[in-house]
Amino acid sequence: MSIRQLGKINWPALGLYTVQASDMDLGQTYLKSFADEQINAIRTSGLIYGGQITTVSALTIKIAKGAALMPSGQLVTWDDTNITLQTADPSNPRIDRIELALSTANNSNVVNTLNQTVVLDQIYSAALTANKGTAAGSPVANALTSGSVSLGLITVTAGETVLITSNLSQLEDTACQYSALSLGDSNHLIRYNRTKNRLELSVNGSNWTSLAASEFDATVGTGGTYADLNAAMADANLAAGSRLLILNSLALAATQVINKANIEIVCRPGVVLSDSGAGTGIQFSAAECSIEGGKMSGFTTQAILVDVGATDCLVGRVRFAATNAADITDNSDSCATYGVINE
Repeated sequence: MSIRQLGKINWPALGLYTVQASDMDLGQTYLKSFADEQINAIRTSGLIYGGQITTVSALTIKIAKGAALMPSGQLVTWDDTNITLQTADPSNPRIDRIELALSTANNSNVVNTLNQTVVLDQIYSAALTANKGTAAGSPVANALTSGSVSLGLITVTAGETVLITSNLSQLEDTACQYSALSLGDSNHLIRYNRTKNRLELSVNGSNWTSLAASEFDATVGTGGTYADLNAAMADANLAAGSRLLILNSLALAATQVINKANIEIVCRPGVVLSDSGAGTGIQFSAAECSIEGGKMSGFTTQAILVDVGATDCLVGRVRFAATNAADITDNSDSCATYGVINE
């Protein structure tokens, strides 16, 4: 069996090279091979920890130190690494994929006293590269290089000279595979998803659900349970009194009508709800609903509309941009506010 180690000497091969001893097939060879088999039996390939991508300056990014199990079975680690992307296309955007490839060093081959050619020592490490995409009006990333692990996607806009955080997409990189622990077979797996900051369970080897106890009944936005609030309201399985977390900013093409009572909406820090044809952002049509946090911007009719029958609703710590035609239209005469900021 092959020896898969991080920078260690193949002592069994060295022993056979230097000493004639047919019985030196030794516990070391067995134990190392057994350990390899156990690692590959209980873990799937992919990212184990680290690997976060951040901007440094200009077109340079940093990949945080981490560890991964390669598709071919080797465990590799790496230190913080900077990569400078190639110059942006002047006319069209492109998407680069950050990949982790297996790199080996030394690879010294010797012929032992049993006349077998073996690798005396071999060092495994990780080579981090940017797989440059093709610039186009609607660009797509190149497919993941065979045998590599994908860490994320970087959008390089036309003529861009300084990358911004919103150009880095690890959550949306469907090829970004996280190493998982087997619960007995290849279908029943458990893993930690660092981009969503949660433990996840799979019962079919592909679809993942959160194991974390959550104070929210569902999430809204990219990567969430629902694409928008209207989709949540349309789900018959979502009960009145549910708590919804808006994960990221949304450009609203339609008014988000909250038609179930006691719905509580919470926005993550930095979330902006903006007008993209909706006119009105959120319409409370049921009693005792609330929204907390976030910013509402550019709504041409009003940011929030409270219907006559939607009594005792609450708006808290919401920022209203000066670009809204109106902030809150309260037809119920019972909507309360706290911590609201008018820009």
